[in-house]
Formats: sequence, structure tokens, C-alpha cells
Amino acid sequence: MAGGWHVRLERDLPGVEIATGSGVTLLYLQRQIDELAERLELQPLSRFFSTNPEAVSTYLAEQGLNPAEFDLPDEEWYDPADALETIRGLLTAIRAEPESIPKGDRIVSDLEGIEQVLALAAQQDVRFHLARELTLPGEAN
Repeated sequence: MAGGWHVRLERDLPGVEIATGSGVTLLYLQRQIDELAERLELQPLSRFFSTNPEAVSTYLAEQGLNPAEFDLPDEEWYDPADALETIRGLLTAIRAEPESIPKGDRIVSDLEGIEQVLALAAQQDVRFHLARELTLPGEAN
């Protein structure tokens, strides 16, 4: 199964392992999660998503496409404190009203994992973005 959204750190943190196979619920329900964040007057979670242009280029080449023909955006990095405000606000709201969003229990689990990593990143002043591993059709992640 393909992975969902996970944290990508600007540099490695000792003792922190990123699970790239989690966050599937965040990926599939991103619109509903962003809508909830907006109702709570928080930044949408998708605002913190970025891609690695080298990984996208590799993926495109493996698909038989010429990466030079695509205008790939630069990788963007964000302050973990900004995302923690959104994540903690979402967690509070979903825990208080789990039925306010589909699969609330899974979203809480995914957000808790991201919160843990971002709290450590914030302590060590390491920027991040949310990412998704690119997999080829039929390839396991």
C-alpha cells in the first residue's frame, strides 16, 4: 500500500525515525481536514505540503516522461511551530467531536505521530514539510 503524508525534516534528528507508510487517512481526507482547519480559523494542513524536485524528476523519468518538460517547484520548508498550532487545534476539535470528520480516530492517530516529530523538530530548530512517497503502479511502499 502506498504511504500517505509524513514529515520530511530539513536534516536528520538523532533518534527520530519517520514512518513513511502512515498518514494515508490524511492524504485521502485532506479536503475535509483543511475545511475543518478553516472553520477553526487555523492554517490548512495542506499548506505545509511540499515535494522534493529530485524525487519528482526521478518518478517522472521512471514513468517515461522527460522531467525537463515540467516546471517543478522548489522544495519548501516550514517552521514546525506554525504547523503545531494547526495540528493541536485539529486534535482538540476532533477529540471533542470525533463525528465531526470521517475516520476521526485514524486522523487523530496520524496527527499525533506528526505532532511528536514536529515537537522534537521545534526544540532543535529544524524546519520540515509534509511529504508523500512517490511509488510506481504495482510497487509496494
